[in-house]
Amino acid sequence: MMFHVLGPVEIRHEGRSLRPAGSHQRTVLALLLLNADRPVPLARVIEAVWGDRAPRTATAKVHNLVCGLRKLIAGCLGPAEATRIIATRAPGYLAQPGPGRLDLAEFEHRWCLARAHERAGRPEPARAELATALDLWRGTALGDVAAPLADAMGPVLEERRLTALEERIALDLRLGRHADLVSELSALLAAHPFREGLRGQMMTALRQAGRPAEALAVYRQGRRLMTEELGLEPGAELRRLHESILAGRADDRPAARTRPAAPVRPVPTQLPRDDAGFTGRRAAVAALAAALAGPGRMAPVAVVSGMPGIGKTTLAVHAAHRLRDRFPDGQLYLELRGSSARPVPPGDALRRLIRALGAAPPPTGSSDELAALYRTALAGRRMLIVLDDAAAEGQVRPLLPGGPGCAVLVTSRRALAALDADTRLPLEVFSRAESLEFLARAAGGAAIRREAGAARLLAGLCGDLPLALRIVAAKLTAHPQHGPGELARRLAAAPLLLDELCIGDLDVRTRLDAHLRRSPRDQRASLRVLARAGRRPFSLPSAAVALATDPADAARRLEALGEAHLVSFGSDARYRIHPLVRALTGQDAARDGRL
Repeated sequence: MMFHVLGPVEIRHEGRSLRPAGSHQRTVLALLLLNADRPVPLARVIEAVWGDRAPRTATAKVHNLVCGLRKLIAGCLGPAEATRIIATRAPGYLAQPGPGRLDLAEFEHRWCLARAHERAGRPEPARAELATALDLWRGTALGDVAAPLADAMGPVLEERRLTALEERIALDLRLGRHADLVSELSALLAAHPFREGLRGQMMTALRQAGRPAEALAVYRQGRRLMTEELGLEPGAELRRLHESILAGRADDRPAARTRPAAPVRPVPTQLPRDDAGFTGRRAAVAALAAALAGPGRMAPVAVVSGMPGIGKTTLAVHAAHRLRDRFPDGQLYLELRGSSARPVPPGDALRRLIRALGAAPPPTGSSDELAALYRTALAGRRMLIVLDDAAAEGQVRPLLPGGPGCAVLVTSRRALAALDADTRLPLEVFSRAESLEFLARAAGGAAIRREAGAARLLAGLCGDLPLALRIVAAKLTAHPQHGPGELARRLAAAPLLLDELCIGDLDVRTRLDAHLRRSPRDQRASLRVLARAGRRPFSLPSAAVALATDPADAARRLEALGEAHLVSFGSDARYRIHPLVRALTGQDAARDGRL
């Protein structure tokens, strides 16, 4: 089964077209496919179908439209598969077409392959991949959906098509196929008379075909259109091409290059080493892949947040390595040191990023000026930018790209709720099964299986926190004579558990303590009171009683603690404090008064 949005919205199965009934049903399908593998909120579905004129029964109508789509798919694949492909997933609905089943995703993939071939100096296969990608278009994208979605996303998709088409034509010019291009470019210019890239390529094709007078006429016609209708002169590149034709310089062909600066731009590959023993987080890795490189993503921003030691950086680096091929112009990685006493200032961060992009940052200049230079250096590139350990929203905003093509993955110990992010992924501790899998992979499966009960006890003592588990695994590897049982007994008997959860430069107490020290004093005081109130999950009214305040104030305090990932809120509407955080706030505060 194939899903199509690059033209009339339809589903095809075994040569048959399954046409959704009516523009509203096509709109729902198109919106979900444009956001494939990512839940789309119900409110966004309603807006795409009706704009600001939604009926009072819109929720029920959307439900009926989704049911109709499932029925359409179920006729070919059965109801279970239909429910999997068009799933109900909070806060709305989720489309999961599967690998190789969505034309937009295939288009983007082929385009990435073409750019990789081009950078490697292989224009023929680059041209072939682009031609295959463009052949996937069957007409105007989203031309048969409701106006709100068509108006919002139709021009975006059309711009992607035209940009890819210009790159394919540029490769044809490099390969000397100018004679075959004149008629194609004539039709394209008639449809897009103000597109200077196409006009420059038309001039280049005519010049290479030995028709310089006609090339000059194409320039004059374009200049007249621009000055009369827009009040603008042609751009610098088109003017240079015109001057080179007038001067008879046959070797000066700027319009024949796919991306003019690509040959001299570095391709940074700054990602740290991936964790060869990466374990668990399968759903999180899939969510990041869909968010950052899925179809319809123009310039996505994803935020991974969580308490210290939860594995944010490990996850981000692992996911980034899996996505490298989708960002052929490079991957940037920058530690923002948000958990340290001196986070990297935005200006310093911008200078480092600008240098990595092959540009020279000015010795002086405001953050706004540096941000403008950074966005300019990113223009036209498809890059993944990993910003690790962010302190706050203001540190991140200047580092976000200004245009399409790039994706940003941010990690932070705080939720960064005020940052304009497309995807938020708050990490929880491992499940017990993931903890045991991690210990088996990191410390040796035989010992863990032999003493499975002790391994479960170790995971429980660690609170299933990945950093604590890593320390335990390192201890088991460094001292194999002790084994899981002996280590579990030692940890269980320790007067202060956190004193045992350290090895080398890995130390749970240090990470947690640094995070607490950088939290406001009132948050630390509230956390200390709640930690001492008991070990069980607690409700909002219970928190209000413990804090000796009213429920509204208690809710505000809990929200602040939640944004700092010092408490978590479960599906049972109860709050929890991680046992190791509880140990630090209770034992250490009582011992030395640091909190």
